[in-house]
Amino acid sequence: MFLLAKLLGGDLADLAKENAASIAQGFDELWNETITGGVYSAICTVGALFAIATLTFFVVEWTKKMMAGEEQRAYTDFIWPLIVVYLLSNSGDALGKSTLGIRNYINNVNNIVLSKAAAGIDLKQAYESALGTEAARSAIGIAVNKCRNSSLSQQE
Repeated sequence: MFLLAKLLGGDLADLAKENAASIAQGFDELWNETITGGVYSAICTVGALFAIATLTFFVVEWTKKMMAGEEQRAYTDFIWPLIVVYLLSNSGDALGKSTLGIRNYINNVNNIVLSKAAAGIDLKQAYESALGTEAARSAIGIAVNKCRNSSLSQQE
């Protein structure tokens, strides 16, 4: 009952913001342990090896075709493999930092949206307005049903 009263008091958006912040704080330690842990480092090392091997095969094939005059690919084809190698190098340090940065950015945007929503919403007033409209509809419906069920003529 207390929760319903609090929600009707316009605190729903504020509670959502507080819950989002609590959840983000709860996952902070998990994110940090995951990204700085040994398993993440090993996965990034293996990924970097695969990326370097793929890039090497790509460069060899591209060079053979360029020498034969058959290849027309732009040099921009090298960008994505180089970005992947960079992100996975140094045990995925750059990837981990960028992942945490993106996560923090999303959390900040979430907090801003919830703050703006809380400032512009009065849920109690909206709820009372909806109840008033529903009560009026109910009263009109009851009156119409009484008229239909009575023995009076349509004009009466």
